[in-house]
Amino acid sequence: MGEKKFKIALVEDDENHVFLIKTTLCEFKSVFEVDSFLTGADLFDDLDANNTRFDAIIVDYTLPKMSGLDILKKLNSQGYDIPIVFVTNREDEEIIHEALQYGAYDYVLKKDGFLTILPIILLKSIDKYHCQKHKAEFLQNLQNLKEYFENIINTLPYTVIGLNSDLEISYVSSECHKLFYMMPSDIIGSKIIDFFEPQFLQDTKLVSHIKQLMHKGDPVSLTRVKFIDSKRDKKVLNIQMFKISAENESNIILVINDVTCHVEMEQKLVQNEKLASFGKLLTGITHELNNRISPILAYAQLLIAREMNPKNLKWLKCIEESSQSVKSIVDSLLYFSSSSPQQNKEKVDINQTIEAAISLLKYKFQSKNIKIVKDFKTNVPEMNVDKKQISKVFLNLLTNSYEAMEHRGGEIYISTDFDDSVCRIVIKDTGVGIPEEILNDIFDPFFTTKSEKNNVGLGLSIVYNLLQNHKGTIQITSQEQKGTAITITLPVEKSENQSFIKNLGSSSKGSKILIIDDDEFLRDVMKDILEESYEVDIAESGDQAITKITSKNEYNLILTDIRMPGIDGPTLYNWVKNNYPGLEKRMVFTTGDTYDPETNKFLDSIGNIYISKPFFVDDLRKVVKKMLA
Repeated sequence: MGEKKFKIALVEDDENHVFLIKTTLCEFKSVFEVDSFLTGADLFDDLDANNTRFDAIIVDYTLPKMSGLDILKKLNSQGYDIPIVFVTNREDEEIIHEALQYGAYDYVLKKDGFLTILPIILLKSIDKYHCQKHKAEFLQNLQNLKEYFENIINTLPYTVIGLNSDLEISYVSSECHKLFYMMPSDIIGSKIIDFFEPQFLQDTKLVSHIKQLMHKGDPVSLTRVKFIDSKRDKKVLNIQMFKISAENESNIILVINDVTCHVEMEQKLVQNEKLASFGKLLTGITHELNNRISPILAYAQLLIAREMNPKNLKWLKCIEESSQSVKSIVDSLLYFSSSSPQQNKEKVDINQTIEAAISLLKYKFQSKNIKIVKDFKTNVPEMNVDKKQISKVFLNLLTNSYEAMEHRGGEIYISTDFDDSVCRIVIKDTGVGIPEEILNDIFDPFFTTKSEKNNVGLGLSIVYNLLQNHKGTIQITSQEQKGTAITITLPVEKSENQSFIKNLGSSSKGSKILIIDDDEFLRDVMKDILEESYEVDIAESGDQAITKITSKNEYNLILTDIRMPGIDGPTLYNWVKNNYPGLEKRMVFTTGDTYDPETNKFLDSIGNIYISKPFFVDDLRKVVKKMLA
C-alpha cells in the first residue's frame, strides 16, 4: 500500500518461462513490477525510445540473434548502470565467469526450484547495487570535499560514527537518534567499548576489526549484524569501516545502515515461497482424494435410490454422508490452497463459504472452549465472487479471532444479512482486543503484533486488498480485553444469466455419449449413471477416444477428464475442433483441478461447461440433460 515497487526488465524468448517468472515476481506485488522483452533488440529499443529506468534486468543466456552475453557487453559498453541477473540452463563456468565479468551481479541456473530463489537473488542484487553506489558516493565525497564533511555525512540515510586513534567517538551524524535514541552531543567523547554492550562487541569482534583497520588500512565490512537497541528492539545492521588519514593523524569512520526492514521483507518472501510449495503439495493430494471419493459417493447415491431394506439404506446413507463430509473438507482445503491473485469469479453461497471456513477450524475452537454463534439470514443471494479469495478472507479473520481467545476461551458471533444490494457480514469475538494506538496501523503491509512463531496467515493488509478487489469494505472496532467487531460489506451485482453451450439441435432421445477418463472407477460410475437413459461408450485415454470418434462419428456428447496421460483434455478438445468442427461445443469436462491456474485458463478460454470432482449423481444427470435438451 503505497510502497515503491522495483521495476524489472525481463529478457526471455520462451513464453512459458516469461509467464512463470512474471507470475512468480508479481505475486510479491508490493515489491516488483515486470516488463518483458523477447529479444535484446526489443530491450534496447525501449531503453532508447522511452529512456526507461529499470531497477534491475533479468537476462536469459539463450536468445535469438543477440545472446545474453551480447546484451551484457552492449549494456556495459553504453554505460548503463543497472544491476543484472544472468539466467542460464548451462552449467558452464566459462559462460558464467564471462557474464559476471561484463557486469552481471549474480546468476541463476534454470533447474528445478529456480523460481523459488530468483526473487531473493534479484532482491540481493538490487541491494548490492545500492550499497555499492552509496559507498562509492560516500568515498568520493570524502576525497573531494573534506571541508564539507559534516554536511555530506548528515545528508546520508545512515548513522556515521567517527573514531580517533584512542577509539573515542569524535563525530556522530544526526541519524544516530534513529538508531540509538540519543543526540550526538550525548555520544561524542564516549569510548567505543563503553558505548556498545559487551555482548555486541564480543559477537562482532568490533574492537579487533577497528584495530586491524587502523594497522592495515583495508576497509572492513560487517553484514547482517544483530543489534539490540536501548528499547530492547532487535535490529539488523550492515557496518562499513574505513580509515582516513590526514596530517599524520588517522581516524576510523563507521557507516551503519539499519537493514532490519529489508531483512524482514526477504524473510517474508522466503516464507511465502514455502507456503506456495506446501499449497502445491496440498492440491496434488486433494486431486487424488477427489478421484477416490467420486465413485464412492456416486455409487452410494445410486444404491440409495434402489435400496428398500431399511437397515441397508441406513448403512448406505452413512456412506453417502461420510463421503459428503470428506468432500466438504477437501473443498475447504482447495479454497485455501491457491495464492494466485487472478480472480476466477463464480456464483457463491456466502453462508456456505463461511461454514467451510468454520469447519477447518472447528477442532481448534472446540479444544480451546470457543463457542461459535451463527445468525445467517436466508435472504442473502448467491454472489459473483472469487470463492478462493473470499474464503481466505474468512479463514484469516476467524484465525485472528481464535488467536485472540486461545488462552481464555470465549465466543465468536457471525451474522450475514442482505439489504439494498449489499451483503453485510459481521464477525465479533470476545478476545483480548486491539490497542487503540495501533488500530490505524493494522492494515499496513507486514504490520503484526504476533510473535515470529505465530506470524502466519494472510495479514489484514491482504484481507483489505482482496475485499477492495471485490469492491467491498472492512471496518474494525475493538476494545482491549473486551473483544473485536469486524464488519464486511460486499456489493451484490445484478445477476447475469449464465449462458450454457449453444444448442446444436441434438435430441436427448437415443443420444450417444462418449466418456473418457483414465481412472477405471470413474469411467464405470459415470457409465452406470447415464446408461439408463442414453447409449454410452467409454474410452480410457485420449488416443482411444480419437480412434472411436474417427470410426463412429456419431456421438452427441463427449464427457472427458482434463488431466490424463498422453493426450489430455485440452489436446483432445483442439483435435475435435480441427477435425469435427462444432462437436467441441458438445464437450463437457470433468476435473478435480479447478484450483489450478492452467486448468482455469483453459476452461475460461473455451466457455464449455465443466463438472468438479467429486460430483453428485443428480448434478451429472442435470448437466447432461441440459446439454442434450
